Amino acid sequence: MPKTFGQIEQPEDAEVAKIVLVGAANAGKSTLINRLVGDDVTIVSARPQTTRTRIMASLTMGRRQLLFLDTPGIVSRKALRRVERGVVTSPWRTLSEADCAVLLLDAYKLTQKTDEVEKYLFAELPKVTSIPALLVVNKIDQVEDQPKLLETVRKYQAMYKAIVGEPMYISALGNVGVDELRLQLLASTRPGNWEFPANVKSDLSDLTRVEDLIRAEWFARLTGYMPYVVRQRNVGWKYVAAPQVKRPMLDIKQELLVSSGGEAKILLGAKGALLKEIALAANRTISKALGCRVRLHLQVVVVEDRRTRK
Repeated sequence: MPKTFGQIEQPEDAEVAKIVLVGAANAGKSTLINRLVGDDVTIVSARPQTTRTRIMASLTMGRRQLLFLDTPGIVSRKALRRVERGVVTSPWRTLSEADCAVLLLDAYKLTQKTDEVEKYLFAELPKVTSIPALLVVNKIDQVEDQPKLLETVRKYQAMYKAIVGEPMYISALGNVGVDELRLQLLASTRPGNWEFPANVKSDLSDLTRVEDLIRAEWFARLTGYMPYVVRQRNVGWKYVAAPQVKRPMLDIKQELLVSSGGEAKILLGAKGALLKEIALAANRTISKALGCRVRLHLQVVVVEDRRTRK
């Protein structure tokens, strides 16, 4: 469940804007949100569809507050068969909640003629919304053919009439152009009530953040269809006294659910080595994210998939 807040202290002239990031899977949306708000509020993975649900993050500067809606990336029709259809279509639904969109393009894909998903995105976009948008081209540090990139970007710019201003060229990973984009987004705020306290940057609960961080580790290590079929179930969450440490340790127990013994063997790895590697890596990132000592227990559980029953 998302965090909820009581009465929020805010200035009388408070302003707010909801920004939705839309782009192909692996275009760098999660990395960009983390850069914009200055914190790791959403997981980053080289594999598409790591972000499973809409995530709201917040940036407050002075009297202005930006609310970022991160969504699963748009994927091709071929990839649609490998992931849940509801996950893929949620970016379109999120557009109705936003005041402004950031249309994020992958610069490298544009110059390599592998931009089929982007063509689909820009063909569908005018059919579902007309909200103002910034056209942002990410990963410019990976491109050598600048004339080709500029030519392709101009074509996309002409496909959506509500684009505001000129395209912006950035590298979210390299933190190039992000400050300028942040200022541009802050200029889009309008009078309205804040939804977050000034010092809060995400509405994710600690449990959701933990589940996301664990998911990121198996996504980084599993191949093919496997990352997408693993589900999670929390079975333990308690603080316990830790010797010679003032703050208690957080003891977390999570079950990783799969639908067959074969999938369980893949997730466990040889003699359980892969599961141990996932647990150790996740333990480190969770401890850093929550600011406390953590003891993470992971167990693989085979659960019958009712969708395959006859």
